[in-house]
Amino acid sequence: MFRRSFVGCGRRRSLVARKRRREPRPLGIVRRGALVPHAAAMVIWCRSRRRPSRRPHVVERHLGCCLRSHCAMYVQPQFSCELSYDEAAYCGAEGMVFLVVAVIFVAIECINAWQQYFDNENKRIDGLVPGAFQGYVTAPPDAKAVLEFFGLFVANGKLISSLLLLIIASCDCARTRALAAVASAGGCLLYFVRMHAMLVAFEASGAVRPRLGLEIGDLIGKIVVPLWLFVAIVEVRNVRRAKAKTA
Repeated sequence: MFRRSFVGCGRRRSLVARKRRREPRPLGIVRRGALVPHAAAMVIWCRSRRRPSRRPHVVERHLGCCLRSHCAMYVQPQFSCELSYDEAAYCGAEGMVFLVVAVIFVAIECINAWQQYFDNENKRIDGLVPGAFQGYVTAPPDAKAVLEFFGLFVANGKLISSLLLLIIASCDCARTRALAAVASAGGCLLYFVRMHAMLVAFEASGAVRPRLGLEIGDLIGKIVVPLWLFVAIVEVRNVRRAKAKTA
């Protein structure tokens, strides 16, 4: 409770003014072992409203001091965002599988994108570009320009998806990495909907070199898709592990 010396004149008022400049003490609101001082604070605030002589602004200063001390004692340790060395190392290591597979996939995509931009006639690297098809070689210049345009369009999409995968690899959210792995595996499986059969037909007719359809199909179906499915399984386990820690 506040003392009667808060009300008066002359020397007592100057004494009160000097005391106001100092940081007020909690005045017993936060006691030893008291975890919830809000009830006592509300009682003093209500009493100050009933008695104007209690100086409500002084009470508010004391309540601010009490709440700050309470937050420093109990709230700050619970909501600290700082991580220990072990926790930081664990957060960085759990996305390493996604990062390795993403780097391998991005390297494959960037090689093909570079070939679409600078080797579309298939002279330096043997890959899946317009120059690998016999129809491109015998096509008129206008048809060649159209095929080159769509090849560059495909290369642009490959570069965009590769950059997005690298950005996701630097993310700390395991759920985001799991969804990206599932999306990557599903996108690679779309090759077998129509394109694989068409490439095999081109190979049978002699429009492309032999075994090109088999090599592309094995690269996507036996290497890339299993890697992304493995990453998806690992990241789903990381999501469940994170939920178990927070529970």
